[in-house]
Amino acid sequence: MPTPKFKAHIENGLPVIDDPRLVEYCKRWDEGTVLDVIVKKPSKSISNPQLRYLYGVVYKMISDHTGYTIDEVDSLLKWKFLRRVGSRGIEYVPSKLDQTTIEAEEYARKCREWAAIAFELYIPLPNECEIPEYALVV
Repeated sequence: MPTPKFKAHIENGLPVIDDPRLVEYCKRWDEGTVLDVIVKKPSKSISNPQLRYLYGVVYKMISDHTGYTIDEVDSLLKWKFLRRVGSRGIEYVPSKLDQTTIEAEEYARKCREWAAIAFELYIPLPNECEIPEYALVV
């Protein structure tokens, strides 16, 4: 079961819970149960329009130009631009779904620039093209 999120804000240096669902959620535990509380600023994750743009425009244009499938283009570009090295020195590619909207736009920019250099392929910006509603999102 996924862990729910509840909104709060700071007032006079103390957290104030804005979401009444938290009280209901906490009723599932017995009195005295110790809970972990994680505090962080909220971030917007990659949006569906951004994912549709990546798959329906960026990946599709590179796929059409190179003959690679959209999945192959996705794997190649994630490995090229999102690859990280973990704490034990092992390389991995985090999910695009873990990106913020800002990180997702930076990734799309790198993909466009790479296509322009590697293939002299111009990929339009999101506001310069129609983004297919049906674009495959994985």
